[in-house]
Amino acid sequence: MTERLFYTNPKIYKWETEITDVFQYNDFYYVTLKETAFYPGGGGQPADLGWIDSYKVVDCIKRDNEVYHVLKEKPEEKMVHCKIDQYRRIDHTQHHSGQHLLSAVCLNLFDVNTISFHLSHETATVDLDVSSLTQEQLHQIEQTVNEHIIANHKVNVFYINRDDAVHYNIRKIPKDIDRLRIVQIENVEYTMLVPVPMSNLQVKLDC
Repeated sequence: MTERLFYTNPKIYKWETEITDVFQYNDFYYVTLKETAFYPGGGGQPADLGWIDSYKVVDCIKRDNEVYHVLKEKPEEKMVHCKIDQYRRIDHTQHHSGQHLLSAVCLNLFDVNTISFHLSHETATVDLDVSSLTQEQLHQIEQTVNEHIIANHKVNVFYINRDDAVHYNIRKIPKDIDRLRIVQIENVEYTMLVPVPMSNLQVKLDC
Protein backbone atom coordinates (compact mmCIF):
# COMPACT_ATOMS: atom_id res chain seq x y z
CA MET A 1 0.00 0.00 0.00
CA THR A 2 1.22 3.48 -0.84
CA GLU A 3 2.58 5.51 2.07
CA ARG A 4 0.45 8.67 2.24
CA LEU A 5 2.69 11.63 2.89
CA PHE A 6 -0.21 14.08 2.69
CA TYR A 7 -1.31 12.89 6.13
CA THR A 8 2.08 12.71 7.84
CA ASN A 9 3.52 15.89 6.28
CA PRO A 10 1.02 17.96 4.24
CA LYS A 11 3.70 20.55 3.37
CA ILE A 12 5.67 18.17 1.14
CA TYR A 13 5.38 19.30 -2.47
CA LYS A 14 8.45 17.59 -4.00
CA TRP A 15 9.90 14.12 -3.33
CA GLU A 16 11.69 11.17 -4.92
CA THR A 17 10.03 7.76 -4.95
CA GLU A 18 9.57 4.48 -6.79
CA ILE A 19 6.81 3.47 -9.17
CA THR A 20 5.29 0.24 -7.87
CA ASP A 21 2.78 -0.45 -10.65
CA VAL A 22 1.45 0.92 -13.95
CA PHE A 23 -1.58 -0.24 -15.92
CA GLN A 24 -3.52 1.20 -18.83
CA TYR A 25 -7.26 1.78 -18.87
CA ASN A 26 -8.85 3.36 -21.92
CA ASP A 27 -6.51 6.18 -22.94
CA PHE A 28 -4.88 6.75 -19.55
CA TYR A 29 -2.15 5.17 -17.43
CA TYR A 30 -2.76 4.53 -13.74
CA VAL A 31 0.39 4.71 -11.62
CA THR A 32 0.95 3.69 -8.02
CA LEU A 33 3.90 4.99 -6.02
CA LYS A 34 5.78 3.75 -2.98
CA GLU A 35 5.10 7.13 -1.32
CA THR A 36 2.80 9.90 -2.45
CA ALA A 37 1.93 13.41 -1.32
CA PHE A 38 -0.76 13.69 -4.04
CA TYR A 39 -4.08 14.03 -2.21
CA PRO A 40 -6.71 11.91 -4.03
CA GLY A 41 -9.60 14.17 -3.09
CA GLY A 42 -12.22 13.83 -0.39
CA GLY A 43 -14.32 15.80 2.07
CA GLY A 44 -15.17 18.28 -0.66
CA GLN A 45 -11.53 19.00 -1.52
CA PRO A 46 -10.46 18.22 -5.12
CA ALA A 47 -7.52 15.98 -5.90
CA ASP A 48 -3.99 17.31 -6.29
CA LEU A 49 -2.46 17.65 -9.74
CA GLY A 50 1.19 17.97 -10.73
CA TRP A 51 3.96 15.95 -12.36
CA ILE A 52 5.72 12.58 -12.13
CA ASP A 53 9.02 13.38 -13.80
CA SER A 54 7.92 15.32 -16.90
CA TYR A 55 4.57 13.50 -17.13
CA LYS A 56 1.58 15.56 -16.06
CA VAL A 57 -0.71 14.06 -13.42
CA VAL A 58 -4.20 14.87 -14.73
CA ASP A 59 -6.08 13.25 -11.85
CA CYS A 60 -5.49 11.41 -8.59
CA ILE A 61 -8.05 8.97 -7.24
CA LYS A 62 -8.50 6.46 -4.42
CA ARG A 63 -9.90 3.01 -5.14
CA ASP A 64 -9.92 0.00 -2.81
CA ASN A 65 -7.72 1.86 -0.33
CA GLU A 66 -5.03 2.56 -2.95
CA VAL A 67 -4.00 5.89 -4.50
CA TYR A 68 -3.80 5.99 -8.31
CA HIS A 69 -2.10 8.78 -10.27
CA VAL A 70 -3.66 9.26 -13.71
CA LEU A 71 -1.35 10.13 -16.62
CA LYS A 72 -1.78 10.46 -20.38
CA GLU A 73 1.64 8.88 -21.03
CA LYS A 74 3.39 5.87 -19.55
CA PRO A 75 6.42 6.72 -17.38
CA GLU A 76 9.63 5.08 -18.54
CA GLU A 77 11.67 5.21 -15.33
CA LYS A 78 11.27 3.21 -12.13
CA MET A 79 12.64 5.91 -9.81
CA VAL A 80 10.88 9.23 -10.34
CA HIS A 81 10.75 12.82 -9.13
CA CYS A 82 7.28 13.99 -8.13
CA LYS A 83 6.01 17.53 -7.85
CA ILE A 84 2.60 18.82 -6.75
CA ASP A 85 0.98 21.95 -8.15
CA GLN A 86 1.66 23.87 -4.94
CA TYR A 87 -0.52 26.88 -5.73
CA ARG A 88 -3.52 24.63 -6.39
CA ARG A 89 -2.94 22.61 -3.19
CA ILE A 90 -2.64 25.68 -0.95
CA ASP A 91 -5.69 27.30 -2.54
CA HIS A 92 -7.73 24.16 -1.88
CA THR A 93 -6.52 23.67 1.68
CA GLN A 94 -7.23 27.28 2.59
CA HIS A 95 -10.77 27.03 1.21
CA HIS A 96 -11.29 23.66 2.90
CA SER A 97 -9.97 24.89 6.23
CA GLY A 98 -12.15 27.96 5.99
CA GLN A 99 -15.18 25.75 5.38
CA HIS A 100 -14.54 23.72 8.52
CA LEU A 101 -14.14 26.86 10.58
CA LEU A 102 -17.27 28.41 9.08
CA SER A 103 -19.27 25.22 9.65
CA ALA A 104 -18.11 25.05 13.27
CA VAL A 105 -19.15 28.65 13.90
CA CYS A 106 -22.59 28.14 12.30
CA LEU A 107 -23.16 25.11 14.52
CA ASN A 108 -21.89 26.74 17.70
CA LEU A 109 -23.80 30.00 17.25
CA PHE A 110 -27.11 28.86 15.76
CA ASP A 111 -27.12 25.03 15.89
CA VAL A 112 -27.04 24.92 12.07
CA ASN A 113 -25.41 21.86 10.52
CA THR A 114 -23.46 21.75 7.27
CA ILE A 115 -24.97 19.41 4.68
CA SER A 116 -22.23 19.54 2.04
CA PHE A 117 -19.22 21.45 0.75
CA HIS A 118 -18.30 21.95 -2.91
CA LEU A 119 -15.01 23.36 -4.15
CA SER A 120 -13.93 23.91 -7.74
CA HIS A 121 -11.65 26.25 -9.66
CA GLU A 122 -14.54 28.68 -10.13
CA THR A 123 -16.59 28.45 -6.94
CA ALA A 124 -16.70 27.33 -3.32
CA THR A 125 -20.06 26.69 -1.64
CA VAL A 126 -21.19 25.53 1.79
CA ASP A 127 -24.73 24.12 2.04
CA LEU A 128 -26.38 24.60 5.43
CA ASP A 129 -29.37 22.80 6.91
CA VAL A 130 -31.45 25.96 7.22
CA SER A 131 -33.81 27.78 4.87
CA SER A 132 -32.29 31.22 5.49
CA LEU A 133 -30.21 33.34 7.84
CA THR A 134 -30.84 36.94 8.78
CA GLN A 135 -28.38 39.71 7.98
CA GLU A 136 -27.67 40.01 11.69
CA GLN A 137 -26.86 36.28 11.91
CA LEU A 138 -24.62 36.47 8.84
CA HIS A 139 -22.77 39.41 10.34
CA GLN A 140 -22.29 37.55 13.63
CA ILE A 141 -20.98 34.47 11.77
CA GLU A 142 -18.54 36.58 9.75
CA GLN A 143 -17.31 38.44 12.82
CA THR A 144 -16.81 35.24 14.84
CA VAL A 145 -14.96 33.47 12.01
CA ASN A 146 -12.64 36.46 11.63
CA GLU A 147 -11.98 36.49 15.38
CA HIS A 148 -10.92 32.83 15.21
CA ILE A 149 -8.65 33.55 12.24
CA ILE A 150 -7.00 36.46 14.04
CA ALA A 151 -6.57 34.30 17.16
CA ASN A 152 -4.50 31.89 15.02
CA HIS A 153 -5.52 28.82 17.01
CA LYS A 154 -3.05 25.97 17.28
CA VAL A 155 -3.81 22.88 15.19
CA ASN A 156 -3.17 19.49 16.82
CA VAL A 157 -2.94 16.19 14.93
CA PHE A 158 -3.10 12.87 16.79
CA TYR A 159 -4.57 9.35 16.70
CA ILE A 160 -7.00 7.70 19.10
CA ASN A 161 -8.70 4.32 19.38
CA ARG A 162 -12.36 4.15 18.43
CA ASP A 163 -13.37 3.41 22.02
CA ASP A 164 -11.78 6.69 23.12
CA ALA A 165 -13.90 8.76 20.73
CA VAL A 166 -16.61 9.15 23.39
CA HIS A 167 -14.26 11.50 25.24
CA TYR A 168 -14.21 13.95 22.31
CA ASN A 169 -16.92 16.20 20.94
CA ILE A 170 -17.19 14.31 17.64
CA ARG A 171 -20.61 14.28 16.02
CA LYS A 172 -20.08 11.41 13.56
CA ILE A 173 -17.75 8.42 13.58
CA PRO A 174 -17.13 6.26 10.48
CA LYS A 175 -18.18 2.62 10.71
CA ASP A 176 -15.78 -0.32 10.91
CA ILE A 177 -12.68 1.83 11.64
CA ASP A 178 -10.65 1.20 14.79
CA ARG A 179 -8.01 3.94 14.60
CA LEU A 180 -9.14 7.54 14.20
CA ARG A 181 -7.00 10.42 12.99
CA ILE A 182 -7.92 13.63 14.79
CA VAL A 183 -7.06 17.10 13.54
CA GLN A 184 -8.16 19.58 16.18
CA ILE A 185 -8.43 23.35 15.92
CA GLU A 186 -8.05 24.40 19.53
CA ASN A 187 -11.06 26.27 20.94
CA VAL A 188 -13.17 25.40 17.89
CA GLU A 189 -14.35 21.77 17.45
CA TYR A 190 -13.78 18.27 16.12
CA THR A 191 -15.38 17.16 12.85
CA MET A 192 -15.24 14.33 10.31
CA LEU A 193 -13.69 13.90 6.89
CA VAL A 194 -13.25 10.91 4.60
CA PRO A 195 -11.82 7.72 6.21
CA VAL A 196 -8.10 7.04 5.64
CA PRO A 197 -6.22 3.73 6.05
CA MET A 198 -6.34 3.89 9.86
CA SER A 199 -9.32 6.30 9.69
CA ASN A 200 -9.78 10.00 9.51
CA LEU A 201 -11.59 12.23 11.94
CA GLN A 202 -10.73 15.85 11.40
CA VAL A 203 -11.40 19.35 12.40
CA LYS A 204 -9.33 21.08 9.84
CA LEU A 205 -7.22 24.08 9.34
CA ASP A 206 -4.77 22.19 7.16
CA CYS A 207 -4.88 19.69 4.37
